[in-house]
Amino acid sequence: FSNWSGTYSSNSAVYSFTMPASNVSLTANALPNFYQIALDKKGGTGGIDYVYIKKGDSTYTTYSDPGCTNKITSLSIPTKPGYEFVAYDETFYGIER
Repeated sequence: FSNWSGTYSSNSAVYSFTMPASNVSLTANALPNFYQIALDKKGGTGGIDYVYIKKGDSTYTTYSDPGCTNKITSLSIPTKPGYEFVAYDETFYGIER
């Protein structure tokens, strides 16, 4: 659940109001089922801070935003003086290291 929108709006899943004498429009807005994964740069800079994994029917798809609209196929690499980035520890579904 994300929020209610329409005549009245609220970010609370439970919402009460006094019914007016006119019609009321309420829409329950939902977010896709996703997991937010923080990418630890170990003191490095640049790169991406989080990826979002959306649960599909039989696969996982990786996105750069919590709304799961910007699909990504590769990660930008962080940098740290004196170090060379090799790889993240885990393989993300849909992303090549």
